[in-house]
Amino acid sequence: MADEAKPYLLVADDDDELREIVSFTLKRAGFEVETVMNGREVLVSVDRRRPDLIVLDVMMPELDGYHAAMELSERFGANCPKILIMTSRDTQREQGLAKMSGAAKALQKPFAMKILVDEIRALLGLPPDAAL
Repeated sequence: MADEAKPYLLVADDDDELREIVSFTLKRAGFEVETVMNGREVLVSVDRRRPDLIVLDVMMPELDGYHAAMELSERFGANCPKILIMTSRDTQREQGLAKMSGAAKALQKPFAMKILVDEIRALLGLPPDAAL
């Protein structure tokens, strides 16, 4: 991880309000967080600094979450940061698309922020945060 004391996360969502709520919650949970608005910005951001985990919304302009995840998986291979996909659709197809794109987990919106934090901590191999 970039910083053992504070894992670095990249959050991509075109919904300003949700992006801010997620960022605030994750910072409060002890993570360093950068936010971007779409998949293209994710690809630029990872060239500057590689995150420990990327949270991607599915439906974003310019480059959606699935295509961004696929590009990241192709670019980094086995060294790709963990990817958590957020989707408002809860279907077997969406779960399959998330896995095929290289995501480690798909989380259906809406979700409780504690669930998001717990899923991220689990993906990073960290213990659950009892404070939330």
